[in-house]
Amino acid sequence: MNSQKQSYYTRLHFTMTSKDWWLYFFPMYPVLVLFNYWLFGAAYFKNTIQFFQTTFIAIGVGTVLWFVLMHIMLWVRRKYPSFRQTATRIMVSFALYSVITAIFTLTIMQLYAYWHFYNFQFTTDIFIRVMVICICSNFINGGSYEFIYTFEKWKQEIHEKEELQKLQFQKELHALKSQVNPHFLFNSLNSLSSLIGDEPEKAEKFLDEMSKVYRYLLRNNEVELTNLATELQFIRSYFHLLKTRYGEGVHLNINVSQQHEQYLIPPLTLQLLVENAVKHNMLLKESPLQIEVLSVNEKAIIVRNNLQKKINKVESNKVGLRNIAAKYRLMNQPGIVVEEKEGLFSVIIPLIENER
Repeated sequence: MNSQKQSYYTRLHFTMTSKDWWLYFFPMYPVLVLFNYWLFGAAYFKNTIQFFQTTFIAIGVGTVLWFVLMHIMLWVRRKYPSFRQTATRIMVSFALYSVITAIFTLTIMQLYAYWHFYNFQFTTDIFIRVMVICICSNFINGGSYEFIYTFEKWKQEIHEKEELQKLQFQKELHALKSQVNPHFLFNSLNSLSSLIGDEPEKAEKFLDEMSKVYRYLLRNNEVELTNLATELQFIRSYFHLLKTRYGEGVHLNINVSQQHEQYLIPPLTLQLLVENAVKHNMLLKESPLQIEVLSVNEKAIIVRNNLQKKINKVESNKVGLRNIAAKYRLMNQPGIVVEEKEGLFSVIIPLIENER
């Protein structure tokens, strides 16, 4: 999403724009004049002094009312921001609009009665009839804001869906390039070949794990999210291939609490991080690469490894990390956190609620 669109969507959520002011000035003042005319009748235009007094009171109270209603609208948008929450947002908004409008309408009418403008007397019957008009005005004015906001959110979700599809394609391409290329396939088959004659049982296990890796890649090409338990099963199979190749040069420790396993993450997230760790660090028997996948808190896990960077640095454009970060951003989720300190490279991965 470009910066211009981000800025516009931010204004939709948190601030009032010049468009909001114009939408206020044009409909609000005529409505307030009609409001007074409806209360006082033709006498409203016959007394110049009281005309200006009552008009200024209506404009003053109406302006305060508008500011309150606008802040209610922005608060409701922050609480129920998505296109899918449109019905909830409308119901909550108009319920609050009606209550606040009733309070302000009652205030204006009591002021008129207190100062005896046009010999006005407050009655419940008049208040109810005025409220019907005010609520209709709220529906028209508030409805215009909601229509604009909902339409823009709909366009935003379409745009984000397209971006996710692009990222999905990039992820699939990256996975295929890194896993189903001649180099990877040659190494895997070479490892399998060396095991068949000497250790047939290990060869059978290796072949089983290899088939699981490719099966997972194929099955998850078209899904945006998978549960953590499934991803962990996959990473164990994937690591088995690495372990067969590198032996004691690499270790993996998974310590994730069971309650986290039903949360969701984008498929291949862990594989990308493990692959990066192996790609950029030395794997030595006397100084193995230690990769850990650990629970952090209620809704996050951490993937980290000790740093022992290769002398000849491997060229990296960080596509994997950018891909993961972009997916979380487009799904309106908290972003990943990347840290490199005290000899450790760490990536904190937020877990996503399973709403099914």
